[in-house]
Amino acid sequence: MTIKRTMRKRWQSIDGILYSPEVFQEREHLVFLGDTTFSFSGQERYTTTLETWYNSLAPEIMSTPFSYLPPEAEIHFYATSCDMLTIFQQLETRTSMRYWCDKESVRFEHFRQLFFERLQDNQSPKIFHAIDMLTHNTVDVILGGLRTDMKNVVVPGMITYMAGCPKYGGTLLRKLSNLFETSFSKISIKHYGTYYLGPDVWNAKERLIFDNGDPRFRWNNGELTNVWRAEWENMK
Repeated sequence: MTIKRTMRKRWQSIDGILYSPEVFQEREHLVFLGDTTFSFSGQERYTTTLETWYNSLAPEIMSTPFSYLPPEAEIHFYATSCDMLTIFQQLETRTSMRYWCDKESVRFEHFRQLFFERLQDNQSPKIFHAIDMLTHNTVDVILGGLRTDMKNVVVPGMITYMAGCPKYGGTLLRKLSNLFETSFSKISIKHYGTYYLGPDVWNAKERLIFDNGDPRFRWNNGELTNVWRAEWENMK
């Protein structure tokens, strides 16, 4: 209650929403994201879209690092456990992280701890949550990797926003996207979009089958081509 009273005294209220002094001062240069997307003209609030607001910015503002559009809502990748360990160890040098599985109360400060204590079994898929303690952005992570029941078959992983948690702010997903861009190889699969290949997978790509459920792919002349269902059934 003390915090609430202090905020009401010092912050500006518009339509029942409180704005800190700094945010209120810069309100006409900001876009506000929630159930609806809006901005301000003076004291008047008006609805907009993120793209419309972004395109209306002056060039000198548009070029600042604070006005980048959010990253894609999902990151798709093929990677081994070692590849992913490298990604999260790099992330941990840039921000304070915590990891946990399901609804567990146990939180791990390092991905290595989480992996060796919770994810070292044959269960698939391996799923966990990660939170940036500086911004409280949270993501869900599904680890892919090499299948244990078939030789030389790798399944994809995915990282996306955690349901019900803020998508913006510090944008943990953007930090991860940047790490994938610099540490992994990037390919485009027709009809399926962008996938990142970890170093271990990239080095072994010519002898791997990339199992997306259906379809499946193999590396052929510099790109992934389909492994048709009849061939796949003969391989099992």
